[in-house]
Amino acid sequence: MDFLDRIKERSTPRKTFDLNRKVLLAIYGCRRVNKSELIKKVLTSSDIYHLSEEVQATTDRLFR
Repeated sequence: MDFLDRIKERSTPRKTFDLNRKVLLAIYGCRRVNKSELIKKVLTSSDIYHLSEEVQATTDRLFR
């Protein structure tokens, strides 16, 4: 998958990890905009520990 016109989005995480110090980088945004794929494309396995969890929306849980 190509990330067209996402130069800023690709460069920010890479610059952050090139600082050679411990950092926490939070990537957030609307659903279904390929945040996880962006992380996979930009960072290598030695750069990141990735932990994610799918959780139902609060309203879904309330009405069950």
